[in-house]
Amino acid sequence: MPDASGGRTLESHNLAVDRMVQAGAIPLDWLTYLCELQRDHARRETAGRMYRISREHSGAYAIGLNYHLALMGHTKE
Repeated sequence: MPDASGGRTLESHNLAVDRMVQAGAIPLDWLTYLCELQRDHARRETAGRMYRISREHSGAYAIGLNYHLALMGHTKE
């Protein structure tokens, strides 16, 4: 998980993440953040870009996304 800690070791990284959590940060990954920005599939002005990014970089999620979109009648872009 990328963060702003700048740690040089795994231990310093983990301690920095612990400090951020103690301060109220909620750790998440890039895909979760992307999906939160998208909110839902009805936001068509950004959905296509979100799908492209997900298909190119998200591995197993991309397989599920392709299946979901196929069920909805969408083709790959």
